[in-house]
Amino acid sequence: MAGSTLFQRILTHFPYEPSPEQRSAMEALADFLDPVSRQRVFILRGYAGTGKTSLLAALVRALHDAGREVFLMAPTGRAAKVMAGYSGTAARTIHKQIYTAVPRSGGGMSFILRPNKSKNAVFLVDEASMLTDRTGDSLTDASSSLLDDLVSYVFHAPGSRLILVGDRAQLPPVGYDDSPALEGRTFENGYGLCCTEADLTRVYRQDEQSAILQNATRVRQAMESGEALPWGSLKFRTGDDFVRLEDGYDIQSAIEGAYSQEGLSETILITRSNKRAGAFNAQIRSRVLLSEGEIAAGDLLMVVKNNYFWVEETSPCGFIANGDLAEVMSVRREEELYGMRFARVELSLTDYPQMPKFEALILRDTLYSQAPALPEDRARTFFEQVMLDYEDLPPHKRFEALAKNEYYNAIQVKFGYAVTCHKAQGGGWDNVLIEQVWMPEPKLSREYLRWLYTAITRARKRVYLIGFPDEFFE
Repeated sequence: MAGSTLFQRILTHFPYEPSPEQRSAMEALADFLDPVSRQRVFILRGYAGTGKTSLLAALVRALHDAGREVFLMAPTGRAAKVMAGYSGTAARTIHKQIYTAVPRSGGGMSFILRPNKSKNAVFLVDEASMLTDRTGDSLTDASSSLLDDLVSYVFHAPGSRLILVGDRAQLPPVGYDDSPALEGRTFENGYGLCCTEADLTRVYRQDEQSAILQNATRVRQAMESGEALPWGSLKFRTGDDFVRLEDGYDIQSAIEGAYSQEGLSETILITRSNKRAGAFNAQIRSRVLLSEGEIAAGDLLMVVKNNYFWVEETSPCGFIANGDLAEVMSVRREEELYGMRFARVELSLTDYPQMPKFEALILRDTLYSQAPALPEDRARTFFEQVMLDYEDLPPHKRFEALAKNEYYNAIQVKFGYAVTCHKAQGGGWDNVLIEQVWMPEPKLSREYLRWLYTAITRARKRVYLIGFPDEFFE
């Protein structure tokens, strides 16, 4: 397929006259996807409002027109759902696409890479800023990373092309200064793969009236100075889609309005710590939702640790992933065992509407904990208590029994009304509330601005600011 032909197809599907920058990115993508090209990896970086999503949608449709096989992936289920929405093509999580589960000899399941049998296919990964090359993130090998596995999977078949898309102004993975999957040198130096890069930096005119995008752009431009900025140097423009909340009544009213108009699953509150998220979750349940009891039907939960026990590997999600959102459809009963507290519930995964409801045990101990998940010392005690049940078994049979123990495999969850920004990353909500928290010094650091930019760009319709002082507003 000649590059010029594909370029014309992309242009046909693009919804408006492209800017010179957008046109250049289209041409670069078309050349990259020419079968004679030696390039194997393409990195498309684009800020919010630069037309990145429109370009990707046009590219996917152009590839379909050309009869080229294309696979869409994202790091989280919610990001995959967003990707499927704008592209009109099914999208999967990276884990679901590249891994398959196999039984372990000692019981339970382990993961191996699926064989990639699709020659000359295009693999497109959105929200790539979330990917790490950190050893131990792989599901197959403690000495590998998720990025290692993605590269191995894609290039197992001849003629494959990998396109990674993301916003380098967003938060990098925890522990990183920058996102490795958005840097060409990662692939050239680490994997010996020829890489092409393109950037979209200009916000196109259709979005200039959006206060969300205008303010996100102001934050990003402030970030580009590379230095901490004086307090008061960043000014927000308020509007119908960018609202300042000034007191507790405003906050409760905004949350109630958002829930009634778009629903619980389309509203998120973002704060900077698990402790603050826990406090907001408790207040929302008691004051807004008027929930009774520790857990109730209708509660929105966020999974805080991968779980491979409760759904089949062949299901749409493959496994229950850290960050997945679930609605409690009913609470069957609460139980206590092994020094831990559980609830047997019926769940529905909100980002997988095609999945049937399923019954599972959740761990109530993590619901109100200030830690990100079950602390290591409690997890160790839990393990030891469960293993006491199997003292009479041969050593190799004990771990087989442990892998089948439904209490030990209970899903670790927190309430999903308020979350940290890293938990929200990769997703989009109609309504996003952002809490400003105490800062040790009156400076706007690059890390803080990156956090703020990521939080603002989670919103599709409205942003509500909580606790931001007068200095932040025009």
